[in-house]
Order: sequence, then C-alpha cells, then structure tokens
Amino acid sequence: MAEAPDKKEKDEIKKADLVKLEHKHNYIGGPYAYKNSSKKGKRLDPENLTELVLMTKPGIAAKVSIAMPEEDERAGNFPQHNTVININETDEDEIVNEDYSQNLELLPARTFDAYGHLTNTKQLKASGFEKRICSMTKSRLDKIQAQFSHLSTFAFNQMLDINRPDKRDFIVWYKIIEKNNQTIIAYPNEKDKTTNFIQVIQYDNDENILGIRHCTFAENIPLVINETTIDKFNNLRQIAHLGAKGENNYLNAVERFDDGTVSWIITNNGTNGAGLLLPNGEIKYIENIFNESTKVAIRNLGAEKIIDGSWTGEVDLEACKINSSPVQEAYKDKVRKQISQIIDGATIPGLDPIFWISIK
Repeated sequence: MAEAPDKKEKDEIKKADLVKLEHKHNYIGGPYAYKNSSKKGKRLDPENLTELVLMTKPGIAAKVSIAMPEEDERAGNFPQHNTVININETDEDEIVNEDYSQNLELLPARTFDAYGHLTNTKQLKASGFEKRICSMTKSRLDKIQAQFSHLSTFAFNQMLDINRPDKRDFIVWYKIIEKNNQTIIAYPNEKDKTTNFIQVIQYDNDENILGIRHCTFAENIPLVINETTIDKFNNLRQIAHLGAKGENNYLNAVERFDDGTVSWIITNNGTNGAGLLLPNGEIKYIENIFNESTKVAIRNLGAEKIIDGSWTGEVDLEACKINSSPVQEAYKDKVRKQISQIIDGATIPGLDPIFWISIK
C-alpha cells in the first residue's frame, strides 16, 4: 500500500499546481511624461508614497518622495488576459472551466496591410478620413486609462499625446464604413502629425460593439494590432497580432488565459490553425483543427522533433503530451514566458473605445 504524502510533499504538490501570473509595470514615459507639481493637487496618491529620502549636494538639501508602482490585483484578469465566460448565461465574474480546444473559436491572425498607408494626417485625408474634435471629461479619461491598466500614467499620456494635465479636447480623424458596420478612428500626434494609433470599432446592426482592434505605430510603421472581440461561443477574447516575421508569409498572433494557458495562432494563405500550451505542458488545437497552419503553431509552442539533441523542423506529436523530453519542456517554458511578456507589453483595449463615434 502506498504511503500518504507527508506535509512537505503536500506543500510541493500545492506549489506545482499553483499558477502565478506576474504583472509588472516596465514602461517609462518620454517627452510627454509630465509631472504635475501644482499645489492644487498632485496626481500621486499620498498613500502610495512609501519612502522619503533626502537628496543633497554641496549647499543644497531637499526632501524627495518616492512613489512605488501600485500592486495590480487584476493581474490574471481582464483586461490583461482572456477570461473565458459565456456572457449570456453566466455571472460577469464567473470563470467557466471548459476545454479551450472545444469552446474557443479559431480566429485568424491579422495582417498590418490595412494600416501601413495611414501613418500621417496627409495620408488620412487622402484616404477619405474626416477631422473631428472629441472632448472627454476627467472621469471619462480616467475610465479609459483604467482599461489600459498595464500602461503607466506616463505611457498612457504619451499614447494619447497628453502634454498637460488639463487636456480634454482631442483631434481625431475618422472614416465610417457603413456596409461593414465599422468606424475607423485615427489619432495623430498634435506636433508632427504622425499617427499614434488607430482603433477600428466593429458594430452589429443595433450598434452594439462586437469588437475593437487597436493598432499602435512606432516610427511610422504599424507595430502590433491588439484585438478585443467576442467569438462565436460568446467568449471575450483578447489577441495580440504580431504580423509576419522574417521573410515568410505566416501571420502570427498570441493569447494568454487566466489559468496560464497560452495560444499561438497562425494564418497562412487563408488557412488558420492554433495551438494551446496548457500549464502542465500539454499542447492541444483550438476547435481540434489540425492542418499545416496548426503544425507551425504547435512547433512554435515546442512540439518539434529532436534527434540527437538537434531540432529537426518536423512536428512531434509526442511532444504535445505531458512530460515530453527535457529539452522540449524547457522550450515550452521559454515560449510561455515570451508570450506573457508580449501580452504584458501590448496595448490591449476592452470593448469601450477611446473615442466613441457612431456609424449612423
């Protein structure tokens, strides 16, 4: 008869089952990272001033407060990760433990082609966009910032080109595609007229928002598309689209779920496939679809054959099982960490657009 585990063994089992999703603020503001030194009320929360230090140099001494980043208790929840729920049948905060491979829609990875020619106001005007001033109250702006909670205040101000605390009017460029129930909103930098980001709002026929795509730009090039949408199973999905890498035509996208599961989506010539890497190292396929794109996706997650210690470029279905080879398991851990870093660094919106412009 097997002996019951002692206390130490039980603790180790507990640790092995525990999924800890870390969430860190690694963003530093640029020239628009203003500091409000007004006596009428600083933006720093006094309760968050954890240290008081004395900085000195010859003939000068001054007290300086240090504000530490607030602990984000939402790490592992919306809007950083996917919470798989049936919106019509469950409570808003209830997470349904379902088999992701059976209850997630296989959504495509997206290309940047629709955004590459919209990098400045001149191009926006030539493409049929119109200019409008959108005003926001302080409470509305705070609500939007909470949605982008992975960004520091400095980084959020930089994204919205907020160079002073009292900015409330924002000049946007927009275009309505009635036949697709879409509104495309571009937000350029006020000084150099280059596009900071573009949001595409997808409505249904009753003007309910079905999804939002948020494309950020860096050096006048689309950097990443982050999408919030509801799939055919009524799951709220948040996907980071990374485009094509290198010289191949494979479009890449990644996700992370509340339990630590990550997915890699591949789209190639209209064919979609996606692998799911579970916390225990098992790899599955979304909607159980297994095709050439799925093979690329699961290889990216670590299901690649190894012979004599070398990767072969071939799919290894044995590596989709729990406890594959040590090399494959180590690779899976690195992939999981890499995807988590991508998600933590992505500007993923919710279903509330920054600038709300109706299709009618």
